[in-house]
Amino acid sequence: MKIPPCDDDFVLNYNPYNYRNYSCVEYSAMGAAWLHHLREHPVFNISMQNYDKSWGHTVCEVPRLGTYDFYANIFFPDYFWHRRPVNEEDLSKITPAMAWDDNQKLDMIDMYYRYGTNTYVNKYVWTINTVYYTKAN
Repeated sequence: MKIPPCDDDFVLNYNPYNYRNYSCVEYSAMGAAWLHHLREHPVFNISMQNYDKSWGHTVCEVPRLGTYDFYANIFFPDYFWHRRPVNEEDLSKITPAMAWDDNQKLDMIDMYYRYGTNTYVNKYVWTINTVYYTKAN
């Protein structure tokens, strides 16, 4: 499921080529809010890091849907990043995570999704239980 825009001003000001304004964890927090707005619960934010914490990544997982990487704009249906690396079948199903942007950072797949099972040793899972959405007047 692609996330539809819920705020016209956000989409109007969205620049897909200036994505480095936010980190992956910030994109995951925004993505959790978007998913909550669509009444998807629970939404888990998943962070994994290597031994010395020199690199890592954060995504959203929704139990009935799959993994959303809002930083890379990739949705992996029926795949859960923290359980295992991706396979070719998982990759054949990917779509953009956000309906308002087809720009995807597919190079992140090799960096973060084709990992050795001992690569990520620090796994963190958290959820945002209550997200309030109000439209400014």
